[in-house]
Amino acid sequence: MKLATVFSKKEIDETYELGIFASGYETRSTFFTRKIGSERFKSIRILGFLDGRSELQRESNDAHFQNWASKDVEIISDFEDEFIFEILNESSLHWGNGPVRIFVDYSVMTRSWYAAILTWLRHAAIHFEIEIDFAYTCGIYEDNYPPLSISEIESLPGFEGVSSGFRSTTAIFGLGYDKYATLAVYDRIEPDNIYCCVAKQWPQDESAERALIENSVIVDSAVKVIELPLIDVAEAMRQLCDHLICIERDSHIVVVPMGPKTHVLATLLMAIRLPWITCLHAKGERIMPVDVLPSGKQSITRLLFVPDKKSE
Repeated sequence: MKLATVFSKKEIDETYELGIFASGYETRSTFFTRKIGSERFKSIRILGFLDGRSELQRESNDAHFQNWASKDVEIISDFEDEFIFEILNESSLHWGNGPVRIFVDYSVMTRSWYAAILTWLRHAAIHFEIEIDFAYTCGIYEDNYPPLSISEIESLPGFEGVSSGFRSTTAIFGLGYDKYATLAVYDRIEPDNIYCCVAKQWPQDESAERALIENSVIVDSAVKVIELPLIDVAEAMRQLCDHLICIERDSHIVVVPMGPKTHVLATLLMAIRLPWITCLHAKGERIMPVDVLPSGKQSITRLLFVPDKKSE
């Protein structure tokens, strides 16, 4: 399969063959399910984190998902990322001859989960079109955000890119509120050149200014700071591609998205377009869990995957 088009949309469609959701301890976990009914989905899968089952809103979110689904739907918590391949493989047996439409609410998903979905779509032996809507609800973050303690830095499976034969390393940092975690990644990879990306919704965006101040050490060392839209993933991806294709090809490009999930998705889509890029995942835990409330703003990104004629 190959990624044919990416565009942003405002509304959720009436029906989908499959809906994939995630239950976490954040209030915003259930944002979309409070707006739409489960009857829109022929099949539903709900993923959950193995840890944090009793933290903050997790128990009430689990109960909400099970009541909302109005079907015998289990919240799957004890699984490896590869289990997502099993979910999609099993679901694909019931799709007939397509085309097929899938809905993914990645508001509280770990990036390895939605990266796995993209990896499956790229390599699935499917001979019809698949439309997949990635939906995200923006959150309201506390001023005093507990730090993220990094335990491991690794390439996202399926997005390792090319890592040898280069004369230098260029790092693209997506900026969030985790300045110490960002610095930890910086110290680990020791890049020769740095670019920074920040989400900016309007000219006087306090959230963007906060991210720049929090990451002043990285920003001061950057070749350029790129301002990207928060909601429009397709436009963010386009702008990233425009900047990255100008970087010398003898430099190993490493993308470290520490900002909003919409920018993580944009970088993954960019890496599909520019497959020599490496996408890193900084894994870790916070000192204490943080409840994130929905801001009311949402992002819906449609991807169209079509059969690769060369492989048929």
